[in-house]
Amino acid sequence: MDGRVLVILDKAYRGGVETQFVDVLYFVRELNRQLGDLSRPDPRGGLDLYLAGLAVTYAFDVPPPAPIHLADLEVDTMPDPRATVRALVGEDVGVWTDAEAHERFAKKDLIPGVRTTPPAEMVLRWPLYRHVWFL
Repeated sequence: MDGRVLVILDKAYRGGVETQFVDVLYFVRELNRQLGDLSRPDPRGGLDLYLAGLAVTYAFDVPPPAPIHLADLEVDTMPDPRATVRALVGEDVGVWTDAEAHERFAKKDLIPGVRTTPPAEMVLRWPLYRHVWFL
């Protein structure tokens, strides 16, 4: 984990139409890209993501959101945080969820590659990171 940054996200945004273009997980992907070149090993690292609170729902392995109907308009470009979590896992971002929040909100399966850990154990890992950022 030397040189990596830990990003902690504990708020889940429930809106949709307002975040069609950029949401917090898109921002996390861009931070990861800037912190480490994905095409080659980079000593600066990249980042890891810890989902806490309602944000653990971003890691549930469930179908994408259904389109929204506004009068005669169908909006099918809703952000899909689960698709972004899958992309982050594919980009070698370590993704963890808060085990206690996962149990509290639902015992749904997690996206493959996402791990779960209690908050106290995650806090013990903080010194291994270059920075710990809360978004």
